[in-house]
Amino acid sequence: MKTTIIKTQSDLPLSELLNRLYQVTAEEFDAAKKNCAIQYYGCIEDKAFDIRNVKYSPYSTGPSIQGEIEEIAGGKTMLNINIDIDEHNSYTNTILTLTILVIGVLATLFSLSSEVNKFTMLSIFGVMMIFALLYVIMIKLILKSTRKSELRKFLEITKSKLI
Repeated sequence: MKTTIIKTQSDLPLSELLNRLYQVTAEEFDAAKKNCAIQYYGCIEDKAFDIRNVKYSPYSTGPSIQGEIEEIAGGKTMLNINIDIDEHNSYTNTILTLTILVIGVLATLFSLSSEVNKFTMLSIFGVMMIFALLYVIMIKLILKSTRKSELRKFLEITKSKLI
């Protein structure tokens, strides 16, 4: 999948913007979890960052926020942000593919048996397919919602606006 770069602009100068990020970010998850003022953990190097919200542990599937900061004329800054949910989209696609494969194989095996009513069997497997599709759709909607809420929070912290 292609990554979606979100462009934002902040009225804050580069040094102040970086200072705001340093105030709410710790390098280690454990340190971030202990301090209520810290909202993110990860690394900020020069004008690039790769951070994650504290509510997502290092082993969770929560999205990370990667970005670069550019200084532009007038003491303003431009941020290029990517909130990475693509890995999780690929995970849901794998779940859907495997589920369809397993249900298809099971339906084929049961249809070879003459003891089972074929209409009943196909109805049951059809309902199983619908549940698998609904699960994947729900996960994708949750991921998109998570991306929006993380972006909203990050824009608030950096006092930025989408461009």
